[in-house]
Amino acid sequence: MNRIIRFGFATYESLIQKLSSADGPTTILQIFQQNKDLFKQEHVVLSLRMLGRYSRQLTHDNSYSELTSKLNDIVDQLTEYDVIDVLFWLRKFRQNKIPTNFQQQAQIRLFQRIQQMSENEMFSFRNMCNVYFDLSLLNHSNDQLAKSISEQLLTTKQLSPFLIIQLFSSLVVKINNCQLSKNDNQVLTNSVKVVEGLLEELDVEQKSLLFKNLAEIQFQNIGPKFQIPSLVKQVKELLLQKIELLQEDSVLNIFKAYASLPRYFENDLIKELRDMIVTTIEQNPNNLSSKFLVHLIERIINNQITKFPQEMMRKIIKELAARIQKKEVEPQLISQLSNSLLNSKKYDDLTAAIKESGETNVKVLSYLYVSGQNMKEYVDQYVLNSESKRINIYNALHYLIFAHRDAQEHVEKFMSICKSLIKQNPQNLLKTILEIKVVSTIKSQIQEEAFMQLIEDIKSKKNDLYKVLKELLNSCINHKCKSALLQLCEQQDTKNLGRVILNKVIGDLEEFDSDKLSIILQLLQKDPSGIPLFKFVDYLTLSISNLQGLLRSDQIQWVCQVILNAYQNQSTSRLNVIVNFAQRFESAGYTSKSVTQLIKKVSEIYRAANPNTPYPDSIFVQMLIDQNILTPEDAVIQLNNERSYQFLKIQLCGVALTLENPPENVIQLSEKIKADCQLDSEDIKIKQIQEISCLFKLTQDEIDKIRLQIKTLASKMTSRQYYELVMYSKEVAIIKELAFQFPSFNTKLGFIKTLKIVEKFQKYHLSNQMIYNILLEQYGQSFNSIYNELRIQLLLVLQIGKLKQVDVFSKTLEKINKSPQAYKPFLYDLLESVIQLGMTENEILTQVKILSEKVNLSNTQKLKVIHYYVMAGRPLEEIEILAQNFENFKTKDTYRINLIYEILKREYPDSKVTQLHETLTKEEKTTISFKKSQFSIEYIQTLLQAVGVQVEINHQIEKIQIEIYLPQTQQSVLILSGYNLNYDKQSLTGQGILQKKLLSLITKQVCIVNFKELIDITNYEEKVKYLQNSGIQITVDPAQADYTALKQLEKRESQKKQNNNRNQQNQQHELDETQEQIEVPQ
Repeated sequence: MNRIIRFGFATYESLIQKLSSADGPTTILQIFQQNKDLFKQEHVVLSLRMLGRYSRQLTHDNSYSELTSKLNDIVDQLTEYDVIDVLFWLRKFRQNKIPTNFQQQAQIRLFQRIQQMSENEMFSFRNMCNVYFDLSLLNHSNDQLAKSISEQLLTTKQLSPFLIIQLFSSLVVKINNCQLSKNDNQVLTNSVKVVEGLLEELDVEQKSLLFKNLAEIQFQNIGPKFQIPSLVKQVKELLLQKIELLQEDSVLNIFKAYASLPRYFENDLIKELRDMIVTTIEQNPNNLSSKFLVHLIERIINNQITKFPQEMMRKIIKELAARIQKKEVEPQLISQLSNSLLNSKKYDDLTAAIKESGETNVKVLSYLYVSGQNMKEYVDQYVLNSESKRINIYNALHYLIFAHRDAQEHVEKFMSICKSLIKQNPQNLLKTILEIKVVSTIKSQIQEEAFMQLIEDIKSKKNDLYKVLKELLNSCINHKCKSALLQLCEQQDTKNLGRVILNKVIGDLEEFDSDKLSIILQLLQKDPSGIPLFKFVDYLTLSISNLQGLLRSDQIQWVCQVILNAYQNQSTSRLNVIVNFAQRFESAGYTSKSVTQLIKKVSEIYRAANPNTPYPDSIFVQMLIDQNILTPEDAVIQLNNERSYQFLKIQLCGVALTLENPPENVIQLSEKIKADCQLDSEDIKIKQIQEISCLFKLTQDEIDKIRLQIKTLASKMTSRQYYELVMYSKEVAIIKELAFQFPSFNTKLGFIKTLKIVEKFQKYHLSNQMIYNILLEQYGQSFNSIYNELRIQLLLVLQIGKLKQVDVFSKTLEKINKSPQAYKPFLYDLLESVIQLGMTENEILTQVKILSEKVNLSNTQKLKVIHYYVMAGRPLEEIEILAQNFENFKTKDTYRINLIYEILKREYPDSKVTQLHETLTKEEKTTISFKKSQFSIEYIQTLLQAVGVQVEINHQIEKIQIEIYLPQTQQSVLILSGYNLNYDKQSLTGQGILQKKLLSLITKQVCIVNFKELIDITNYEEKVKYLQNSGIQITVDPAQADYTALKQLEKRESQKKQNNNRNQQNQQHELDETQEQIEVPQ
């Protein structure tokens, strides 16, 4: 029988048996060639399945085209079982990039047939799951199939650990491809429900795989809950209990899971594994395979969320280096290791070991190249070995890079190969270049030439823009390429361009590229109405890699503007797309003013279009409340929404009560909430305190009771309960009580919540040194992991609080200067903070100078640096460099402009920077005056007059108004008080420094008087001595002076202060200084 089959005289059954037992793709092809005439539909399908099984052994040629192309003729006859085999084959060939010869029209018919089978319920539940999995990997959706699976999930008897893990795997792929439909979401919801009942059936390996899949779904980014279900923690705890039983693959699954989990997720499992791995390397390294260690390094490098100790990496690298030297590591693993470490820190011992291994795979050589090894001998040897052989483009590009630096004599050989392909197939060349991670000028040159050739091919109709758009977007490496692509798109029919762009980039495995996003944004903003908003938001924020990349970029403000424009130009826009965008930022631990502004503007657009209609999305309303954006008028309207009333009525009522005259229904609701909270009850719960604290216009008795309950229950509060109490409370006295309790919660809150709480305390003037110290401690602990905008927000808090923390600013500026481009949108605020606090110290000055040299500053930012340099007294040469290209520039910062101008025209009257400021000042120049408390001026005047010093108040010199001028000595007195002193009451603010500088230019001497120090001195004679020490010339004996007028002034002011305190005792916080010493700068 075997002999007959071998010669082709096979029966139907024997052919099936022969194909089923084939031991490789070559055997299958032989069977087909020998039995072509006997091949029926079943044989074709079985052959395809077997080829799919052996697809990794296949080359990328087309030798199987005759067999695979037969599928085109039988698609319409496929049974439900055939469909499963065909999808399996198609998936495997696509994954391994093997030509399928499966025509587009035939594929469409296949997917239509699957749709019909799904509607007719022809698949069993098990087969539905298999089809669902294959379709997800083929980037194809079948909503009917998802609907059927979701409906049967809760009741089917066919569910197994394998199927549930397969379903979660399918959902991960759909999320990565931004294709999670409503029915897919229901599959996810029901899968989470049923898997809890299956946990006992899962072994440790399956649990680790489930944990990885659950993490990669990224529940924190999926609405409506935007939070991780308890199931994930439950699986994590089960793995922690069985940690000693975990195999290497399971450990790798867990490490990969933590790359997708948010920072706030408990890291006890991975910390325990990390310690176990380090201990094993130190004591029993042979217990860990080389394959495991190589894959572990890959997991660590790709993890953007969890930070691993450098010492751990060093020990793993050291162990692998030793094994490579002993020839114990397979060449394939050395290649994989080299590729993983290509853009990471280099280790000399590993580099030496890899070089000694003798491996010449291009990935290994790339690692040696970036490690600084001379590549000449490798290039020479390759050229010698490849004589009379065809060199593929992948190798040609690598060796061109190596030769360009270390073996110039061979550059022409490899360049000619690349140039040839640029003319023949520039798209293929660009695809290949994108696979090469090595950075090189010659690589960029080839990439640019291929890019421009592809542009020309499109213009001459040799290629189609949409077919090559993905390669063009990924290869936009410089301004020339960007300009060419933008110009090309303007000349083409760009209908549905937004949709096409997103289809090309979604699911792309390329790392986040800021330049690529830049060109995408430029293309999308040309037609805001054509942007598929949900897909755009999902592309940017659903993938953890893209979201992390966006957070570290300088493009959040631009992205928000594009989203806003799209929302404005699309009549069908829904609020939940904004919810998705903002909530994912929140889940990633990022607070952005740009996102807050986007939410506010969208709410205003909706309200303008729907004046009396509640917002339809309650999560959006919750965001408005959390961001303190919801207006009292909107809160009143929102109470008419049934769902909002059900879940948010207390917070809405609190906001509505801030109206001067709240409606009767709001007042009634407020009274009902108070009654329900039962403030007088002995067993009142924290939740009830939270609810009543949301309200406004509480009676003094109610406030006192709430404060007492907060004191009583503080020890039982969680950090989350405390945080919500602070953020939602509206009565100053309650917030003040919470400020007293703040030290008890600071260690549990984390930096972001601590920052928000301190901002709230600042708003109500309740911050003190202890609160600021807690914030700075949190900042120090999270220093290296904080995102760019949050770092600036911290500095703004210090600026508002007038805390001149030189060390904090210095270290922060040093950190910023390592990647300044990501901070460019925030440099205005950063520089303003430095100026406001008067930071002229050398370490700050050095960092500002480095920053200004590294970043291409806007004119507004340049002006800030100029002002800082003037304040710091830098040489004119440094200032003049910045005063270029300011034509038609305008600014609203008129007060400081005038002050700086008055200084510059006296110091450098003919300079460019002076001319610049002259054009920026108003045509009708006003007199420069220094805002000051009248009491402080009158007090010093009276004291000086008591000892015979002639004083002129508000004396003018060259249109500069001097509050206290001493004509006999031509001295001016600069009074230091709240508005020109920092929090320490010693150092001058930027305003104070500039005032002192200007006064020194128009008077002989500036006498500095710290009014707080003066007023705290109780002895009048000592006060006079204090003035003398400040430089004021006093000849009269202080002991002989008459201080009667000064005593009357003090008595009058004391009475005035007492009256003010009585009127404001429930509104103002307690201060250590008199009211006249606190003046807010304008």
